[in-house]
Amino acid sequence: MALANCERCGQLFNRVTRSICPNCIKEEEEAFDEIKEYIRSHDSATISEVAEATQISEERVLHYLREGRLELSGTLTYACESCGTPIRTGRFCSICQQTLGSDIAGVAKALKQQMQSKDTSGYYSQNPTLRGKGK
Repeated sequence: MALANCERCGQLFNRVTRSICPNCIKEEEEAFDEIKEYIRSHDSATISEVAEATQISEERVLHYLREGRLELSGTLTYACESCGTPIRTGRFCSICQQTLGSDIAGVAKALKQQMQSKDTSGYYSQNPTLRGKGK
């Protein structure tokens, strides 16, 4: 059992998965549902209009969008974190997602090749007089 203080309210709670207490999780889910319902009924509202109407900060609205929990409809968009292209959900546009994916794959491939090319036939000693004598 891991006891922790809630990041939002400071209350001590039994941390299982999230860093906020059950009461704050409930409040967060209620806020999410309120935002979701407002966007459904006002599909052309801007993020600032959603925040103002629901009394929930723009940062939290954007947080839900970047998590992919909300998807905007109509003409409402926000900027990709990498290139600034207008998107409706997530953090990155499809082009930036593909680029990041291929970059990560390239780094993984280079690391794998580097590990395979290392000579592992010797040994390493912490004793400076013995270093390098195993080859």
